[in-house]
Amino acid sequence: MGVFDFYVRNLIRFKYGVLVFWFGIVILGLFFAPKFMSGTSTTFAAPDGSKAHKAAVALNEAFPGTSEQSPIIVLFENKDGLSVLNNVSRDFSAEFMKQITAFNSSALVGQLQGYWYLKDQYATVAQSYLSQKLESMTIIAVLDGANTDERDKLRDHIVDVTHTLRKNLPEGYWASLTGEYLFYKDITEGIDADLTRVDGISMPIALAVLSYVLYSTRLVIMPLLSIILSVVLSFSMMYPISKQIDVASTTPSLMISCVVALSTDYSLFMFSRFGEEIKENADAIACIKTALATAGHTILISGSTLCVCFLGLAMLPLTFLQTMGLGAGCAVFACVFVSLNFVPALVFCFPKFFANAFQNDFFTLFRWIRSRCFGRPNAPRAIVLSTFSPVRSETDEKLQLKRSRWYRLANWTVKYRIPITIVLLLLLIPSIYLSLTIETSTDITLNVPRNAESVHTYHRMSHQFAPGQISPYTLLFLPKHHTTVLNPLFFNQTHQVITAVAAVEGCNIWGLNGLTVFNGSLVYFDQWFEAVSKPFNLTNEFERTLQTFTVEFTNIQGRDMSTATAMKVLVTLSDSPYSVKGADWLKKSRKAIDELKLDIEVHIANGAGDQIDGIDLVYEFLPVEMGVTAAIVYVLMAISFRSLVVPLRSLVSLTLTISVTYAFAVLVYNHGMFKWLGWYAIDKYDGISWFTPVMCFSILTGFGLDYDCFILTRIVEFRESGFTEHASIKLAVYKTGSIITAAGTIMSIAFAGLLLSEMPLLNMCSFFIVFSVLFDTFVVRSLLVPATMAILNRFNFFPRKLVPESRDEDQEPQLTSALLNS
Repeated sequence: MGVFDFYVRNLIRFKYGVLVFWFGIVILGLFFAPKFMSGTSTTFAAPDGSKAHKAAVALNEAFPGTSEQSPIIVLFENKDGLSVLNNVSRDFSAEFMKQITAFNSSALVGQLQGYWYLKDQYATVAQSYLSQKLESMTIIAVLDGANTDERDKLRDHIVDVTHTLRKNLPEGYWASLTGEYLFYKDITEGIDADLTRVDGISMPIALAVLSYVLYSTRLVIMPLLSIILSVVLSFSMMYPISKQIDVASTTPSLMISCVVALSTDYSLFMFSRFGEEIKENADAIACIKTALATAGHTILISGSTLCVCFLGLAMLPLTFLQTMGLGAGCAVFACVFVSLNFVPALVFCFPKFFANAFQNDFFTLFRWIRSRCFGRPNAPRAIVLSTFSPVRSETDEKLQLKRSRWYRLANWTVKYRIPITIVLLLLLIPSIYLSLTIETSTDITLNVPRNAESVHTYHRMSHQFAPGQISPYTLLFLPKHHTTVLNPLFFNQTHQVITAVAAVEGCNIWGLNGLTVFNGSLVYFDQWFEAVSKPFNLTNEFERTLQTFTVEFTNIQGRDMSTATAMKVLVTLSDSPYSVKGADWLKKSRKAIDELKLDIEVHIANGAGDQIDGIDLVYEFLPVEMGVTAAIVYVLMAISFRSLVVPLRSLVSLTLTISVTYAFAVLVYNHGMFKWLGWYAIDKYDGISWFTPVMCFSILTGFGLDYDCFILTRIVEFRESGFTEHASIKLAVYKTGSIITAAGTIMSIAFAGLLLSEMPLLNMCSFFIVFSVLFDTFVVRSLLVPATMAILNRFNFFPRKLVPESRDEDQEPQLTSALLNS
């Protein structure tokens, strides 16, 4: 007894037990799934061993908790361009401080910073919170991210207070918020809102397309049940993982999107084959066995390759991407398990219900009426009524074969296989060239909804203040010999670093503030020593500032100078730290510091260092991940089809799909091909979000192989039945053309809704996926696959031994699964 026969026999024997098992999965899932969703994180941690990670560790040791801190910025404006130095801004600032401090949150680091809070004692520092024309000012609250619950509560309180006070402002005044923590909040809420809205629109359309293709409304219940079970199972699988590592907050949304798309596709694969068999054989049990042996084989191969593609993300050195890959892999596994276990078990339990789905259904009646009213006058009645007949005659099948558009297309493709292959493969040259010129961006605003308050405020603030305020860097200075930092030699060496860093484009000395640099000038040891040797000075602002900075920018304990073993300087860039210029500043500054002959240890912490180092490492490892994924996929397909040539041909087809997709994306987003349309979803940007090419490689690879496996399985099936190589290709295209087209349409619908999202990142991901699926469906699977396989002919399945060729497509196009018989 073979493995398949053993599995099917026990599935039939324990079919009711299988349904009870899945009921238990749902009960457990209702407990674990919500816990998994609430346990995700927006943390973007630098990879271990990177310069940013080493800097964060050193900063936390010297100044505990500092690396987790980030500012929330309130921008107070006079929209008429008048000065904000009046009672309105003063009253706003006073009431804001009163309500924030009354909240008594441990997440607030130090005091609120702003003009009205500092002007009396630190007038020079206070000026930095005013714009050059005095039409706006900023108030900054630094939050500690170590306690995420407290931080989130304080963040939400700050938002509520600002919005409440804003309502009472006189006409012409406005207050709004921005900051990294608000970006992450808007990202999470934006993704959830967009995917919920898109799923609410795309899922009904996808199910309607599925119902129309299968001509059955009652079968729609199957993908719905599959989606529910797959989501519950995959979320439950991820729950223990989320207890060990920080799971990205975007992971549940990605998992749901994969489940919706794959559950619908797999239901289409399974029941389209079941529908074919039910027309030839009235025995529903035998038909689902055949569907399980054929379509199930396709689902198993497709799911295996998809899992490999997604789990390949776990190789990349970013926890953010690793958890997304693990989540998507769990979602794919769940979809395959449900499709090969729950779905056939349910059919075995209620065979008549599913068998009649193709005979007594609204769509069947609609099809019959349409054929009677608009069909060809000379069409035999048997063709029109064949839908109602459980068994179709050989003559009917031959007539339908000759009239099929898919068969005519396959015939034309096989006939002109060489020119078709040459033309399509020639596309590889410009596509690969353009793909290699792709320009990516680390700009965080690409990930935030474009209509979010935090984004609008950030852009307005960038015109009046240094954009680097959103996420300032920290220069950390440490002595190598465990001495105090408060000595002349240490001061002089920090001056060398400050001068070198300020000379790099994107920064100037006015953007650096600390104990050894203040108000655009270097502070020397003698100046500092003279200031701190006096009692707290109420008359000399410079000396008073140095006394305060000694406590704020060193880790001194009390007045004992020997305890000061670390010093920091804040760096505010003139460009966004997430921009290309900001990333260049970080890399050039690190290089400049390395070239200095110093006797101290220097780190550049905070800012966008975590993201920049993480992204650089991801792109460094990406070619390795691509190569390993391709190698594993090759082995899996070689084993599945027992051929060395088939997986190689599949990889060539896949390379064409991916390279053309990436090249077209470069034309759209880097060169502005459709900028003249004025539609934000396909507008020109400074760069494509770094995340999109990385994530979409795995998605495009998996989805492309999905359809490739489906058509290959049918070609093998016909070939094993004795059909010639060319006949098998034509019949496979005829049998699968409409199914793959429907699957591609459903997949495109499932992701096209994200083009309407307010998030540029989701617009880009949607474009990549939709374009790839459509190109793969209508060009690669319809033209390139049959053309190249027709050229390879008998070498397609080398070294596999197939049955001798004995039939052409004109001979008995009906067949029962050869795979099942074998």
